[in-house]
Amino acid sequence: MMPELPDVEGLPRVLVACGRPCVTDIEVRDAGVLRGFTERRLRSEGEGQRLGRAWRHGKWLFAPTDGGPAFVFHFGMTGPLRCCSPDEPFAAHDRLVLTLDDVRGLRYRDQRKLQGVRWADALAKDRAELTDLLAGRQAAGRRGAVESALMDQALGRARGARQSARRAATNW
Repeated sequence: MMPELPDVEGLPRVLVACGRPCVTDIEVRDAGVLRGFTERRLRSEGEGQRLGRAWRHGKWLFAPTDGGPAFVFHFGMTGPLRCCSPDEPFAAHDRLVLTLDDVRGLRYRDQRKLQGVRWADALAKDRAELTDLLAGRQAAGRRGAVESALMDQALGRARGARQSARRAATNW
């Protein structure tokens, strides 16, 4: 087990502690953590969305919205996700702040900015599709040989999760 995974396991509970709030404002304090989308797109599509039930896959936290897209946060040697009052002072590495129901702030703290935050498309309807999306982006960004991509444990876990989800969907 990777040493940072115990920290990641508690992250869905952070969102549970915030309730099922509506995102009333999005403040991007450092656009360097955004992967594959702009601040403008995130604000236009994310504000007004109600957060759904979050889940974790490895170092990734998926936080879907009622409107379809999902916030996808990467963790592991980066920093915490915090639910706090909006008047709490910002930390140096608070990169993305979601104001929730105008009364709480959800802060993504990322010291290293290695993987950042993704905004998964509305096409991703379930965990299997979101996992496909994530695995496809990871594999597409690789420069190494196909063999090394096949041996990559992160990609293997993503493939295994997709297969399990598909099996469960077909065995109803």
